[in-house]
Amino acid sequence: MAVPSWARCARAARWLCEPRHPVDQPCKAEALGMVPEGESEPTKLREVRQPSKHPAFGGTSEELRAARHTELDLLSELLRDRTRSEETKKSLKQKIQRQQAELNLAHEELALAHSQLREEREAASELREELKKRDATIEKTMVREQQAQARHDELVLLRELLRDRLEVGAREEQLSREMAALRADVETAQGQLREERAAAEAAAEAARAQLKEVENLNEFMVKNYVNEVHRRRGVERVSCELVEEVGKLCPDLALLFKEQLAEPTPSQPSLPGATELAGQACKLGSERARATPLAPCGRP
Repeated sequence: MAVPSWARCARAARWLCEPRHPVDQPCKAEALGMVPEGESEPTKLREVRQPSKHPAFGGTSEELRAARHTELDLLSELLRDRTRSEETKKSLKQKIQRQQAELNLAHEELALAHSQLREEREAASELREELKKRDATIEKTMVREQQAQARHDELVLLRELLRDRLEVGAREEQLSREMAALRADVETAQGQLREERAAAEAAAEAARAQLKEVENLNEFMVKNYVNEVHRRRGVERVSCELVEEVGKLCPDLALLFKEQLAEPTPSQPSLPGATELAGQACKLGSERARATPLAPCGRP
């Protein structure tokens, strides 16, 4: 069991006060534990313990008593210093313990914070992984939505195409019905045109026959009239009106008329009423030609 410092100091004081135990060793205080290790003794105590002033070496009892009182004072000062140092050590130790406790608490808090940080990092990593999974799910969902939208657009286009196809089919059916009706109308019109063409050809043949008759009659009348003119008087010239009227009816007759009148007799005057007679002949031929209009062959 450790001896308290005040007990050691009291024991050392009693031992020093005894005259039969002179202090003859300079390191006695250090041996008694009054001086800390590694420190030197006080100067006064060292002077008191000088061998030249000790009674054993020729000193007086008063000097010895004074030295003992001085030593006691010094020891008491040392004791107070020791006590203060012990208290300081205790306070420092308590302070160190408190700081150590605070440091331990801080270490514990730091460890707890590290553990929380680790947990938070793990949670963050898990959350990051979950976010990645969610992002992948969202991307897949977006791709599916885009595919669904594309399919919807395709279906809409197909529906429109089907509607257009149905409309085109209905229009084609309507057009086919109209075409059939038009074909029937065309066939009917063609039949009518054939009939009309046949009738027109018959009328044209009749008109040609009538025209031939008219041409023959006109030619005969013109020849008779010219012969009569030459026979009677030798007409010097036939008027231009007769030639124009005959030319309107038939150019060939006009040429024939000019040939017949190529050598007139200038001394004989023209016959009265020759223009009227030729006009009547042309009028008769024109009326017969108008009665049966000509139509080109092969055309309606």
